[in-house]
Order: sequence, then C-alpha cells, then structure tokens
Amino acid sequence: MEVSTQQWESIRDDVTAAGERFAALVEKAPADVRATREWSVVDTAVHLVTVTDLDAVITRAYPEPAFPHPGLYEQWQRTNVDDLSLLNVEVMRLCEERDPGALAARIRANCAAMLDATSDVDPSAPLPWLGSSTLTMAGLFAHIVNEFNIHGWDIARAAGLPHEIPPGEAAAFFEVFFVGLVRDGYGHLLDTPKPLPDVRVAVAFESRHARPVTLLLDRNVVSVADPGTRPDVRVNYDPVVLNLMLFGRVSPVRAMLSRGVRVGGPRPWLMLAFMRKVRCPS
Repeated sequence: MEVSTQQWESIRDDVTAAGERFAALVEKAPADVRATREWSVVDTAVHLVTVTDLDAVITRAYPEPAFPHPGLYEQWQRTNVDDLSLLNVEVMRLCEERDPGALAARIRANCAAMLDATSDVDPSAPLPWLGSSTLTMAGLFAHIVNEFNIHGWDIARAAGLPHEIPPGEAAAFFEVFFVGLVRDGYGHLLDTPKPLPDVRVAVAFESRHARPVTLLLDRNVVSVADPGTRPDVRVNYDPVVLNLMLFGRVSPVRAMLSRGVRVGGPRPWLMLAFMRKVRCPS
C-alpha cells in the first residue's frame, strides 16, 4: 500500500491543521482541568511537546540528541504499548515549560520545522522508531496527526470546547501508520507477557475513507495478508470512531451501537482474540 504523492501532501497538510487545532485548544482550555485520569490540560500539552520534539529530531529538523538522559534510548527501544505510559513519564520530565501559550507555540514551531525539513524526502523512507519498530516518514506524520486528534478530543471534552476530527485525517492513522507498521516491522510494540490464544484469524478492514486491507494473526505474529486471503472477520469502520475505540476513548459497545464500527464475517467472535494482540495504548 504505497503512499501516493497526493496522499503524502494531504498528510503534510493534516500536520499543520491538526497541530493548530490542538494548540488552539491548549490556549483556550483551563490549564489545570483534568483531561484524562492522569493528565491535566497542561500535562497533555507537555506530552505533545515531547512527542513533536522527538519527531523533529527523527526528521532531522533539529540536531539535538533525542535522548539526553542515559538509559532512555534503551527504554525507548524495548518499550511496548503496555509500558508506554512509563516511558512518557520519563520523557515528560525533560520538559520544564508549563505555560500553555509557550507550549502551544513550541508545538506549532516543531510542526513547521518538521515539514520544512522533509519537503523533498521520500514518504516511504524507513525510520527507526519506538520499540525497535520501523516506520515510514508518512507513517510518522500520520501518527502525530492522530496524537493531536486523540489528545485534542480529551481536552475538548474536559473543557466543554468544540473539537471535530476530520475522517480523512483519522483514516491516515490506520491506513498509513498502523498498516505500515505491521508491514515494515512492529518490533517489540505488541509484545506481552500475557498468554495469548493460539489462533489464526484474518480480519478484513473496510472503510469508504481508506483502501481495504486484511491483517492476519497467525502464531501470535501480525502481518498484512496476501491478496485473496479469505477473512474470518469483516470490520466496516468510520475511522474517527475506530481510532477513538482503539485508544480507549469510546467503548467497543458504544462504537458498535453507533454503527461507527460494524463487525461481521463468518467467525466474528475471533475479533476478541485478534484484539488481545493488536492493541493501542489507552
């Protein structure tokens, strides 16, 4: 699933648009309002500053070392989705700024620097990423757009502010970031000490906002299925609802009742086993 020139340009535009929406929310919302169980609005802004700081280094927009503290790089390499909260705590300690206006300005500056540094790069260029995974440049940008949208949803809901996630932006997260990560190597990200069912399950994902794709879980390894693979499960999804569900902002029951995620196929119950392996941090 190659990234077209048009899709790459759209994702780049999304970085600016989503980053601006998030920065504006940080400036409008009360800084001490609890956006999640662990983070206030200003904490959430700090998280996005550290993520965009790191992405700016990965894209070579900034020359500073990404991990100035000893041992942090090793933690970054071995982390998985279940341990990501621990890494976030360590990385967020490096950012001492707590003024919402300054944090919003830094996010805008980081986005602009990343876009400027990558104006002529190949969107399929591989990059070393979290948990010893491999990500493309387009995947990295689709990921930061999703970070802005998910955490912007947190802030807007907590502060009673309007916040709309465009379906096209949400679609790029699954199609370009998530599927790309599976294709190019997800490293340790899906590792878990928990016992997993030894099943083979193929799940076809379909949306009017993205190209169809089938993912295969076999012997606890996830891959992009070969063309013609018969699916056990079919998932028809609204990308906004799917992303909110994957990150624990909307329950699976609510997602299905809203028809934002519809699960069918000959063996839909196997979706539960699939999701025990294929998961996102919540």
